[in-house]
Amino acid sequence: MSSKQKGDEDKGRVVKSAPEELMNPAPPSAEKSRDDPPTDQFTDYLYSEHREEYSQFTSPIPPPEVLQGWEDIDPALPARVVAMCEIEQRKRHELLEANNDRMDKIVTSGLNRVFMGQIFAFIIVITCIACGTFLISTGHSAEGLSSILSALGLIVLAFLGGKYLESKDAAEDPEEPPE
Repeated sequence: MSSKQKGDEDKGRVVKSAPEELMNPAPPSAEKSRDDPPTDQFTDYLYSEHREEYSQFTSPIPPPEVLQGWEDIDPALPARVVAMCEIEQRKRHELLEANNDRMDKIVTSGLNRVFMGQIFAFIIVITCIACGTFLISTGHSAEGLSSILSALGLIVLAFLGGKYLESKDAAEDPEEPPE
């Protein structure tokens, strides 16, 4: 047989076939039993194993075994890795502190807005009641009474609206108990 058989050439490439001893293995000897593992090259090739190992860690600093392996490569490498993790942790803490300061300012400004809203609402209601009282004392009883009732109606409406919003928020977020 020639080294190139018919069908071995595929569009200009020469395709090598497997060695003859792998394609035609020797017949098994009579002294082997069926339970013995095969020993010829072709069957050993078929029964070969592939095994991979993966490791993973969640800490920013690798486990000591990995650091020891890195130290075998470069003695300064573990110290550099630990220093890098310390710098990263310091920066992360600075960001969290800055974020906490911003959140404090946001909460404080929200509370200031609520407080200012309550003060202005109190001023408006007192003004309406005072104007209504003045109108009643000057003989305009219908207009004065409507001014006083509208001021009291605003107070009741604000109270009921606040309770409605609290119950709506509680229904949306059942984990937080209503205060």
